[in-house]
Amino acid sequence: MKVLFQIQLLLIFLVGFSAAGLAQLDTIEIIPYPKGLVVVNNLEAGELEVRNAQNEIVFAGFKFIHDVQGNFQVLSLSNEIEYYSAEFEKLEKMNMRFGFCGTVPHYTLEIERQGKQFVVYSDETFYDAGNKIPREETDKISARKYDDVIFSNGKKRFDYTSNYGLGGSPTSAPGILLVKKGRQYQVYGDDVWFDSYSLKDGQLFLKKDKLYGIYERTLIKYSQLEPYVFGLARFELPDGRAGYVDLNGVEYFDK
Repeated sequence: MKVLFQIQLLLIFLVGFSAAGLAQLDTIEIIPYPKGLVVVNNLEAGELEVRNAQNEIVFAGFKFIHDVQGNFQVLSLSNEIEYYSAEFEKLEKMNMRFGFCGTVPHYTLEIERQGKQFVVYSDETFYDAGNKIPREETDKISARKYDDVIFSNGKKRFDYTSNYGLGGSPTSAPGILLVKKGRQYQVYGDDVWFDSYSLKDGQLFLKKDKLYGIYERTLIKYSQLEPYVFGLARFELPDGRAGYVDLNGVEYFDK
């Protein structure tokens, strides 16, 4: 029986890919990447494989892979996190180097109560240190509809630079607005209400009925949930099942 392959994860940064080497596969989606490598799902074997343009297996025996600056975070078939170099040599830990620049825009976001509305402002404060350019009004929210409006840090002011979010792991946007009504909170523009929130490693955690979720990443369903490290976050469900959840909310359970 021919093995059926299907591209599932396209995370390897690479160009110059030849479709001819994969032509004998039954089902395939071809996306070009720099060294001609693709990640395919071997449905018969129940695992992912990295193959080159000649359809040769370069790396196999895993169920999740995430590109981290050219190196890789991998989840093994036994649900263990492992790290590999660009040549798929196993690493003891991920060696990260980030270039932070000091001469980037600096922003101050503020919320002010003005009569029957909350007004949100944004101001660039580095290149416009003399504040010659007036701050910009970015939103208005009814004070009749909501009791309060705050940023994800729990304050009415949020300072950040264009370096915000660098570090390999995901962060929630700095401009997220939370509205409060009674004892409940909601991300402004969203339709989910929750009991409380917290900002952990730059990620917005939501809590409802003693369960947790990460905004824009997971549902609010976990009894325990840790921040994402690169592409995976550790979780435990109320029924005791545990594992990792990726950035798209796909769960990988411990065996």
